[in-house]
Amino acid sequence: MQRFLDGVGHVKRHGLKWELQLIVGLPGETRASFRRSLNFAVSLDPYQLAVYPLMVLPGTELWRKAGDVRLAFDRDPPYYVQSHFSMDAADIEYGRRVVRALQDLGDSRTLRLLARERGVTYADVIDAWIAWEDEHPGLESTGYRVKHFLLEFCDRRQIAAEFYRGCASREFAG
Repeated sequence: MQRFLDGVGHVKRHGLKWELQLIVGLPGETRASFRRSLNFAVSLDPYQLAVYPLMVLPGTELWRKAGDVRLAFDRDPPYYVQSHFSMDAADIEYGRRVVRALQDLGDSRTLRLLARERGVTYADVIDAWIAWEDEHPGLESTGYRVKHFLLEFCDRRQIAAEFYRGCASREFAG
């Protein structure tokens, strides 16, 4: 871990743009441990953050040992994980929803800033976004949705929203 953190520090010191990638659904991972990984990843402040669902590719060691870890997965491409001994189908679906949320939100600096508020984590913000999207289907642009989400999120958490709304207006303009 220290070598990894040293590498991140080196990349950041030189002002390089870098992407951090997470895989959700690895055997042994739980919903809680994935949320911790997501929060840790954001704490490193990568230029881009990407989360991908686990794919159990033919011929890999994971494919061969799938029975040992009670790994269920799609037998046809793209071979996505369905469940395993530490994550049930609902946990895997949660991970897929996080993947979609991050695809929608891109690398929103506004939401990363919001996650620095006292008592708020990035995973909390993403979970709230997912729930908010379920309650508000069919709204127009991502920018419009994010601005309205921020107002409600901040109101529920008693956080002054004007700063975040302004940031979102600039970040999601157009």
